[in-house]
Amino acid sequence: METCIRASSRLCRLFLPKIFASSPGLLLKTCQTESAATVGTECRHLPQDILMDIFALLEIPDLLRAGSVYSTWHAAYTSLRSHGCYQRPQTPCLLYTSESDADNVACLYNLAEDKVYRLTLPEPAIRNRYLIGSSNGWLVTADEMSELHMVNPITGEQIALPPVATIEQVKPILDGAGEIKEYELSHFSGEEVYRDPTTHALNELRDHLYFKAFVFPDDASSGSYITVLIHKPYELSF
Repeated sequence: METCIRASSRLCRLFLPKIFASSPGLLLKTCQTESAATVGTECRHLPQDILMDIFALLEIPDLLRAGSVYSTWHAAYTSLRSHGCYQRPQTPCLLYTSESDADNVACLYNLAEDKVYRLTLPEPAIRNRYLIGSSNGWLVTADEMSELHMVNPITGEQIALPPVATIEQVKPILDGAGEIKEYELSHFSGEEVYRDPTTHALNELRDHLYFKAFVFPDDASSGSYITVLIHKPYELSF
């Protein structure tokens, strides 16, 4: 027994000084790692309503990062988006295209981070579209056929709006094969005719027809929207 006690005492004299004298950082790191693991486990299992309240305070880039941490966080992020609960005013961003990027790539400059994000968007190429309006995270664009699309630059989701020919003042002109070759734009309202109709190439009609577009949430639970378009002759379509 005495031999065992002497052996244990010798081991303590050998190793305890090394632990306490030369490895305080190691002990601290071990404690921090265990603490971080505990916090991480607790955060992972936070109730979804609490996560949504927290996420609703984030800038969009931080929200996207948070949604990729845990599957439970991603579920809260998806629910926040689809239910239209994300109401935090965002720092303005500058959207533009660059000749050094592909035609379907948009550059989004984030003022809060002083950083440029490059976003690949669906066809038709974003560089060849006109921006008619932006609201509630959506862009309304007119392509080279003067057709309108809603596109969300963050999620990449795109929705084609009703054909331009559904506007009362627009009449398609067909070629021999039955394809639309140009448009006739009439200049009248319910009360009077302003001037004779004008003819425009497919990619030119957007210059003469559209003024501004706005996107409004219609039903937050279903994620549907209403697009309001101001167009010649100073009328509203939606």
